[in-house]
Amino acid sequence: MKKNIKLILRLTISIVIVSYLAYLHFKPVIIRPCDFADVERNANIHPNYNNAVIPPNIAPLNFIIDEPAKKYHVEIYAEKNQNKIAITSNSPKIKIPRKKWARLLNNNKGKKIYFDIYTKENTKKTWTKFKTIENTVAEEEIDRYVVYRKMEALYTKHQAIGIYQRDLTNFSEKPIVRGKGFRRPFDTSSGGCVNCHSFCNNSPDKMVIAFRDSKFGFDELIIIDGKIKKIGTKFGYPTWHPTGQMITYSINKVFQFFHSKRNEVRDVVDLDSALSYYDLKSQKVKTSSQFSNKEKLETFPSFSPDGKYLYYCCATTDLKGNDQQRFDWLKENHKKIRYDLMRISYDIKTDTWGQTEIVLSSTETGKSILLPRISPDGKFIIFCMCDYSSFSLYLKDSDLYIANLDQFNQTGKLKYSRLTCNSNWPESWHCWSSNNRWLVFSSKRFEGRLFTKLYICYIDENGNSSKPILLPQQDPSFYDSFIGFYGLAELIKKPVNISEKEIIAAVRSSEKINIDMPLTGATFKAKLNYTPNNAQQTRE
Repeated sequence: MKKNIKLILRLTISIVIVSYLAYLHFKPVIIRPCDFADVERNANIHPNYNNAVIPPNIAPLNFIIDEPAKKYHVEIYAEKNQNKIAITSNSPKIKIPRKKWARLLNNNKGKKIYFDIYTKENTKKTWTKFKTIENTVAEEEIDRYVVYRKMEALYTKHQAIGIYQRDLTNFSEKPIVRGKGFRRPFDTSSGGCVNCHSFCNNSPDKMVIAFRDSKFGFDELIIIDGKIKKIGTKFGYPTWHPTGQMITYSINKVFQFFHSKRNEVRDVVDLDSALSYYDLKSQKVKTSSQFSNKEKLETFPSFSPDGKYLYYCCATTDLKGNDQQRFDWLKENHKKIRYDLMRISYDIKTDTWGQTEIVLSSTETGKSILLPRISPDGKFIIFCMCDYSSFSLYLKDSDLYIANLDQFNQTGKLKYSRLTCNSNWPESWHCWSSNNRWLVFSSKRFEGRLFTKLYICYIDENGNSSKPILLPQQDPSFYDSFIGFYGLAELIKKPVNISEKEIIAAVRSSEKINIDMPLTGATFKAKLNYTPNNAQQTRE
């Protein structure tokens, strides 16, 4: 027995010694260059994290040095070399230790941090030191989680679509629900689509997810405090009233057609659209003639943070006839479709709507105004504008604009400006952080300009934007090989804790709240009890 114990002890000590020697052998050697030559330019790196404002709780901004060399050395530090991080590598991929990075950012809120980049070729004795890169750490944190839809390039395959949740403080990503979860057993060709999702006040306690599937229907899931209800209707682009008592959404009849010549060969148009809203207490869908007019196309609703106004987009068209006639007209005239920015007052206590008003006219701007999103403090509104239509990410000129709503409420005139975070490629699908300081949006500016990626930028108290940063990944070469799209980003303060298994079970369940819709397409049903004075209609 004693011999066995001694043998085990000796083996254990031997393993510890061998492991330590192996660690010393393979441990990266940090070489701090002493002999180097300066060059007066920045090193070429991608993603290009340079001269940006970054959240103090963001994951490491890992990057690749695009300079020919055999050895690479990077030093990241604040003033007086505080919390310096030194990395030496034989690979151009620079991966920053997460704990050291978090400490550096946390200790330097509101200050600059610096990146010194060195390279060395085998044939040279000296290193090359590039111009120091500077970034600023903001005082304010970004909401910790972002939820987005991610899909592969073959957008016709629904099983490649999913809604994912990313922890911005690290690189953890997990699916909330994926279309492939709708598959029937032994049927690899099946799978549903998950699309529009929305949260109430940047919180996952109240959320809504739309899905469509040939077997399980075209319905909506409303999740409140971890409990799921399936609603027997399809919501388009949803927005929560800040009280959490109702969801306003669009009803869109969408068609897609293709061009033979253009960088982006697709165009998306609405043959018909209108707005409705779902009352969670009465479990009824209602609408108003104010925003469900057959002569107009209404879409992209967004409530003000105080719940007193519903902002939305509206186009007046010459569309007439059946779907085929309307589609034929749009193929020839789709560039004439431009949307105005509208709003309508609302009193949730009495469930009554006021009169619509034009906030900004497309006649004034010469562009289509889309996707209004109001800052949580109600001070600013950000929207995108493009030449025509309601699907901005297919148009190269789509840009983000900001306006001060306080000034509009005082003067009745909306003065807007183009955000400096824009590029020469499409920007759209933006969302605010709960503290009004951060914006996440989709852009096609990344190399190739084909697929949308998520970018983060700082918005200061005056409405000025910083240079945006690409959503960081643990492998900085991730985006070089990922052929897919990110979109519909929503920032939330804490994680979605309901499991994908529970969501899939709700989709497959036969239990749901059946809804008698007051609209067919975007048209009032016949013989409904509607009076203009009520400015709404419902079906008992």
